[in-house]
Amino acid sequence: MKRALFYTLISATAFLCFLASVNTSIAMTNTPIVSFKDGNDPAKLNGYWRSRGYGWVIAVQKGKVYFYNESARHCIKDKDATEDLEDLGKLYQISDDDQTMRLPIGDDSYFYTFDRLESLPDTCHRKLDTTPKSVLDSFIEMFSKHYAFFDSRDINWPTVVDSTAKRAEANMSSTELLDVIKGVLAKFDDDHVSVEAKIDDEKVVLNARPGKTIGALSALAERKGEDAEDFVDDWLERFWKKDIGKTLLRGDGYKAANGKIRYGLIDDDIGYIAIRSMESFASDDDDEDKDIRAAGKALDKALGRMKDAKAMIVDVSMNDGGYDKVARAIAGRFASSRTLGYYKYAGDSKADEPQPIHIDPAGKHRYTGPVYLVTSDITVSAAEIFTMSMRALPNVTHVGGTTRGALSDMLWKPLPNGWTLSLSNEVYLDAKRKPWEGAGIPPQVPLEVFSTSDITTGPLKAIRSVVELARGNKPVHVAQTR
Repeated sequence: MKRALFYTLISATAFLCFLASVNTSIAMTNTPIVSFKDGNDPAKLNGYWRSRGYGWVIAVQKGKVYFYNESARHCIKDKDATEDLEDLGKLYQISDDDQTMRLPIGDDSYFYTFDRLESLPDTCHRKLDTTPKSVLDSFIEMFSKHYAFFDSRDINWPTVVDSTAKRAEANMSSTELLDVIKGVLAKFDDDHVSVEAKIDDEKVVLNARPGKTIGALSALAERKGEDAEDFVDDWLERFWKKDIGKTLLRGDGYKAANGKIRYGLIDDDIGYIAIRSMESFASDDDDEDKDIRAAGKALDKALGRMKDAKAMIVDVSMNDGGYDKVARAIAGRFASSRTLGYYKYAGDSKADEPQPIHIDPAGKHRYTGPVYLVTSDITVSAAEIFTMSMRALPNVTHVGGTTRGALSDMLWKPLPNGWTLSLSNEVYLDAKRKPWEGAGIPPQVPLEVFSTSDITTGPLKAIRSVVELARGNKPVHVAQTR
């Protein structure tokens, strides 16, 4: 699951993301261009600011920064999201008239834009209505305002809203409310849509459908009478530890970065690096910079040991995402020069336009020879950002299956009763400005990674095919142009 911008400014809270328009067209407007300069006087930030997109309001008072989630019905203060103004003041940019601010949050490659307000919105002073009907109304409003991909995911949202309204009752219980919400989530095949609730002190997590391969595994677990989550975890661990470590690398491989990276030579001439996620390389803490350092240390050793490989296979077919910043840093290990990787923008802001994000060569050791990137429908989130970044490099060939199609960061929104909603609301475009949300990123060389006829079969046969491809023993058929 994509971590997506857990604030470096906000130590305990996952805020995140944006995007509300119901299509993925590029946001190009006639909004006057505003010039920004680096801020050097934090006192200029005193007052109130509303984000373009995202539904955030910032209050800067007496050296402290407070965060709110605003909607038409409610304004909910985040009690855990308070930061010293001194920290915010080191990062911001401001317009010449001091009315617009730009701020990188967690990732300095992307700026969020805020406009000054005269006062805190009236809704921020109202008492929250926590009745089930109010919670359901807020849930629907959040999707209506921020979800970006109704069209690309073929969701008739007005019909969903109408049918949901018919099920809503003023005196329904929390359990009944959750059941209505579950029915809405069932319409979404989106890995980043979820609701976290608590009923009778028990935590309940509702997720949208998990994708073809994981879905098939979950169905198999159900037929066997086993817990689906445990079954999938055991399945992945078997491939990760046994099939890769003992079979593919014949016990001569290495594991590194908190067990999240495995690497070694296949038959002494083809390098292989498998990356399990884009986070937790240092530990289970949410710290991108520590992860980048830990992954960098592992890749220095890996690429140093395999510098003479004829080709390199980078396998993210089992990668469940993490941080974009980490993904770009790893992609930089295969770049020979600064390269435009992708674009990103806030789709729920009419004034926002795509911001270009680049891949920079990184690290002591890099491999710039032929690289074969392997993906599947399990490849999701930040692993898809990695896929876009790698595809932008001229030495990389994308092989395998189409990725999951859940690129957007997760926008976390509190509901009035304390439950939490996450949804997809950012538009990512590849270097050619093409969106892949919902559809997934198709490989240039299609190859079945996880067998549809036998879902328990691992990726080893596919990796062996890539080895032959790297040796030139099979023709390269490019099915999708760059």
